[in-house]
Amino acid sequence: MAFAYGQLSLFWHNPGPVHMVGAERALAYVRSTHDHGLSYCDPDAENRKVLTGWVDSDFAADSDTRCSVTRYVMALNGASISWRSCLQGGVTLSSSEAEYVAASAVAQENNYLRALLSGFDRSPLGPTCVWEDNAACILVSENPVNRDRSRHVDLNFISSAIKYVPAKSSIQVLRSPQCR
Repeated sequence: MAFAYGQLSLFWHNPGPVHMVGAERALAYVRSTHDHGLSYCDPDAENRKVLTGWVDSDFAADSDTRCSVTRYVMALNGASISWRSCLQGGVTLSSSEAEYVAASAVAQENNYLRALLSGFDRSPLGPTCVWEDNAACILVSENPVNRDRSRHVDLNFISSAIKYVPAKSSIQVLRSPQCR
C-alpha cells in the first residue's frame, strides 16, 4: 500500500486517467482487505526466536527511470517485524543483479535486527533463513566469484553483502518453492 501511495503521490498535482484508475484500484484493495491484519502470539518452543526473511525484486519496474524495486519482509516467530518496498538506487542490467541488490538489502536488515535483538537478550537461534526466488542470485551469494555472466554485477553490492554477513552461520539463503 505504501508503495502504491508513493507512486500515486508523484502525480498528485496533475493526475491523469491512468492515475485515477490506480487510485481506485488501491481503494478497492483496502476495501477488500479491511479485516486482514498482523497476528502476534506466543509461538511454541520450537519456533521461538526464529528470524526469517523473504526477498524479491521487480526488474526495471519503474518505466520512467528503469530502476528496479526491492521488497522484503523480516519475521520473528512468524510475525512480521520489518518490511520495505522501495526503488533501488541505480539501474541494474539484469534480473539477477536486481535480485542480488535486494538480497544485499535484506542481509543488511538481518544484521541490524540480529544486533537489535541481542541488545534485548533475545538473539535468534541459528541462522536466519532468507527465501529468494532467483537461482542466479542464490548461486552468486553462495560463491561470489567473477564469472562471465555475473561481471556486470556491481562490486559494491557484492562487497556490502559479504561485509554485512560476517559469518556463514548468521544467514542462509534458501530457494523459494517457485524457484527453478
